[in-house]
Amino acid sequence: MIRLTSALMLAGALLTGAASFADDSAKPDDQIAADYLAQYVYELTTPMFVFHWFSAEGRNSIWKTAQSYKSEAGYDHLASMSVHYWASLCSKNAALNPSDCPSVGTEQFGQGNMYGPGLYAALDPVATMDYGGGSNGQTWILLKIRLPVGFRFINLKRDGTNAMPLRVQKVLSAYQCPTHWIDVRSGLDGLMRANNTYMYNSAGYSSESDVHLTDTCLLELRHLLKDHLKINGLLYGYSATSFLECGGYSTNQADLSGTAWVIADSSPFTYDDVQVFSSNTPDGDEERIRIQSMFYTAQRAQDASYGQTPQGFQDRKYPQFPNYTVSRVSSGCDLDAISQKRKCGVVLTLQNSGSGEDVTVVEPYPSMTGKMSDQRLPQWFANYNRGQALWPDLLNNDIDPKLTDWMKANLVSCQDAAPVRAARKMD
Repeated sequence: MIRLTSALMLAGALLTGAASFADDSAKPDDQIAADYLAQYVYELTTPMFVFHWFSAEGRNSIWKTAQSYKSEAGYDHLASMSVHYWASLCSKNAALNPSDCPSVGTEQFGQGNMYGPGLYAALDPVATMDYGGGSNGQTWILLKIRLPVGFRFINLKRDGTNAMPLRVQKVLSAYQCPTHWIDVRSGLDGLMRANNTYMYNSAGYSSESDVHLTDTCLLELRHLLKDHLKINGLLYGYSATSFLECGGYSTNQADLSGTAWVIADSSPFTYDDVQVFSSNTPDGDEERIRIQSMFYTAQRAQDASYGQTPQGFQDRKYPQFPNYTVSRVSSGCDLDAISQKRKCGVVLTLQNSGSGEDVTVVEPYPSMTGKMSDQRLPQWFANYNRGQALWPDLLNNDIDPKLTDWMKANLVSCQDAAPVRAARKMD
């Protein structure tokens, strides 16, 4: 009789969503779900840089003043934005919330983002500059953020749209999560999107379905990600800029190319990890030259995609192929006959003078040289930024001569292998 009464009480609590998450006796075995999700959690083994744009309009007046690129305001902005991710997974019913949820009624963030609130960051400064508001004449702000070693994230790009196993669906169903939707539609990725108001209207419903996360489901999702998996952020599929200087992408399951980030926790960062730039930035010339140089190299990649190829490769000779001469020069990615690896860069087609046989050799794309003022900015960028470079005072400087080396060492999208490992289990 005692067992039957307990079972009925548990069922009633789950059906009504009234069970408090402080009451462990009212939880199904969520360790099953945590163990499944753990395979998607990674941590960085090398520091990597990401970039975040925003407009100064409607914010603290400090953003419209000239301040050093080392200003602590950059870290403060990251901290104030990232904290809202976890707040969005709290209930409006204060009685159900854990103690680290904000007071009900004080949290106003969460509208207009793919995965809810948080600080969104791209793999490079070119990809998302529209979010700075410059096309509307607004004062733009750019944060350059160093993700530290050990930064833990859940990779939604890695088969995140697959249906979850039945054992996991059973656990989530007990918490009133929409398992019919995560089974046949978008899997883990879809569930992670379902707490935002960009895809769903103010009533919590999608325009194309009746998906709605109950308080019980919302808090369980928070518990899994924050308490079990202890993630610092999310990684999801997104567009990234093509740079000819980058030598190909990783093909393993943790492939990070073509992605963006949601930073949900500021605790792994220090003030030195965040640099802040605007059109008024008076210092940090080396950093500003590097950032501005990336826009010129982005234009060069665009030119190459339309058939404009580099000069000086037509007469190349290779001892491995003594009777071959260069018959064609192009740009892109192909299997290199010398290394037997897929590479990106200058693609040379070599033809045997006797047999006519072709082989392919891929050379690294040469570093861009010359004065910034002599190079062409992308037309879309010129229109966006009213025909000016980010920092006109730098135009007499050379394109950063060490840009290629820096990008290959510090940008996720330029890594030959993903700089991550499976996350360690944390108690």
